[in-house]
Amino acid sequence: SLLYQILVDVYGYDRNKIYVLMADGTSSGVDLHLSATGEYISSPLDLDGDGTNDIQRSATINNISWAFDQLASKMNLNDKLFIFTTDHGASNGNLCLWGEQMTPNQMLTQLQKIKRYETISVCMEQCYSGAFVNPLSNIDHLTICTAANATETSCGSTYIDPFAYHWAMAISNKGNADADNDLHVSMLEAYNYAKANDECSEHPQYWS
Repeated sequence: SLLYQILVDVYGYDRNKIYVLMADGTSSGVDLHLSATGEYISSPLDLDGDGTNDIQRSATINNISWAFDQLASKMNLNDKLFIFTTDHGASNGNLCLWGEQMTPNQMLTQLQKIKRYETISVCMEQCYSGAFVNPLSNIDHLTICTAANATETSCGSTYIDPFAYHWAMAISNKGNADADNDLHVSMLEAYNYAKANDECSEHPQYWS
């Protein structure tokens, strides 16, 4: 929800251009574990508190494929695509979805659907997320940062990995991430700020 709020409230993104694939989607089944109390609840569908549901579909490979099909049909050469992933990561480098896993090469296949764009920016906070860096480096004009390298767990916390939290603070202009004082926080500046403020022993990765 933090990243969604930043996109809408800080950057003014059109909600119709944001695709949220999360847990079991719009199902009323329990899909969220509250570590503070130990109880399981159904994830709230409203991510920014405006009374409108923001989660469209569950986090499955089929739904991710659907989202990239939508993007491929709508994006143009002036569009910038931002992708954020969270959840568990498997030790083989895969991203854990809702009852299944996505390999780095499967993510590459989805990205290759998009033929018209200006830039693609990716931030991943799951364990072993560094496994995605090398495969996705095959995409032109793509920048990726990850909370961990390909062989380690990310730190994690109640809501978000500390690296990802500080990265989110950097891109929302909360902090002093603008190292060159040009009034813009680049992906590299956000990465450097998050890495410098990450209190965990993880090893964030960056490629552009």
